[in-house]
Amino acid sequence: MKLFKIQNNYFFTWLLVTIVLLAIQPFLEIAVAFTFFLLFFLLMKNKKEFVFIFVIISSLVLTTTISPILRLIIQILNYSLLSFVFLKQYQFQIQEYPRPPLVIVGYLLVLLSLMVVSSVHSSQVFLGFSQIGRTILFFFLIYLLYALINSESEIKVYLAGLFLVALIYLTFLIYELARFDFDILTLNLNGFDESGSAYVHKNALGSFFVMTILLLMSFSFNKDYSHIRKWFFILISFFMCGLVITNARGAIIALFVGIIYLIYSLNIKDLKYLVGILLSIGFLFFLLPFQEYIDLYFRFEKISTGRDYILSTFWNVIQNNWLFGSGPAASRFEMYKNIPYLLGSSAELFLRHHFSQIEFGHAHSFYLFFFSDLGILGFLLSLALPFLFLKIAFQTISILQKEKKELYYLSVGITAFGISMFVRAIFEWGGLISYGTIGFDLPFWLLFAIIIFINKKVIHSHDSLSSRLL
Repeated sequence: MKLFKIQNNYFFTWLLVTIVLLAIQPFLEIAVAFTFFLLFFLLMKNKKEFVFIFVIISSLVLTTTISPILRLIIQILNYSLLSFVFLKQYQFQIQEYPRPPLVIVGYLLVLLSLMVVSSVHSSQVFLGFSQIGRTILFFFLIYLLYALINSESEIKVYLAGLFLVALIYLTFLIYELARFDFDILTLNLNGFDESGSAYVHKNALGSFFVMTILLLMSFSFNKDYSHIRKWFFILISFFMCGLVITNARGAIIALFVGIIYLIYSLNIKDLKYLVGILLSIGFLFFLLPFQEYIDLYFRFEKISTGRDYILSTFWNVIQNNWLFGSGPAASRFEMYKNIPYLLGSSAELFLRHHFSQIEFGHAHSFYLFFFSDLGILGFLLSLALPFLFLKIAFQTISILQKEKKELYYLSVGITAFGISMFVRAIFEWGGLISYGTIGFDLPFWLLFAIIIFINKKVIHSHDSLSSRLL
């Protein structure tokens, strides 16, 4: 069974036409009505896979910047559709509802409880509770998607949805590059700040491309896909170019870490090729004019400029709110209380721009973001997330390793992406738990839900086999 095989291409094409119409402002009303009728028709025809693809694509592609009203309508529609499919499948037999691992449920309950306590002790109480509400809604969405995974076919549909989003993002990036006459430097200096980030932030693009590259690389090691391996390499090359264009340095570093784990797990002999590539890049750095281009691209001379201002500012915030934190999304209001720079200085002007640029996550690191917002327990929770993910992932891989079937390569790819995201979290705040920001967090948690499903499936099969042998 091919990875992205989806039956009934007619309906699939119709669905894509709907999404295109939704993105065109003059046809919003027509497209919304068309979407309702289309999805209702698909559900009546028992074509729930198209609903899954629509939910994933619309959640990630139809951003608030296209139309806040449309975004709200789409979110209501998505929750309604998934709830309808869920109730149709499980009805109200609560005992039949899929149960995630208790450790994950416990983690989320501790997180929400901590957010409540932090909000109560914050000067921005209502802001904190709004973040709590959004976080609950987000994990309800993840639970619905997790509960509706019944077999490998649903997993492939989810992956197809994510892959299509990656292609849409890549198309958008090519359009932006063409708009700036294919000048990567000009695009990074002006494009993302003005219009690129207004649709999808380059850091979100970067992490999405990292996910796609690692999954495709993992699939390319599967001998069952040897006949289409060249297409994997072509797609990997395109997404690599997209990652270079975005100049998301944290994502690039994270990708190398993910590739190292991937090659070490699947074919350790290939590590020598990766080392050769890194040495070649290092050699080019010392050659003119390549050194100038590489230095200009990575901005080595500015690698600490800005981040040192942020770190010193938020270290003061953490020192003054180390126990319960400033409150969910409230750290920005603590920035100026003990700012270590003169008002009007270059450092303060940089922080002022940073202050107004985003609503939260100003610490520029997931771990410090949780520390400043939720205090010392929040910091410990941020460190616990990689531990929980990797524990489940490594356990799954160890059982699947004996047969090395399709799910094994998928699990290794997801694990590589998870490791990459935890490394990236040192430099960026979004992508793991961003208070229910779907555009940032959905890819990670959707893949986490997939590997949890695989884990429960393989452990159940392993236990059943052991009991039969005994």
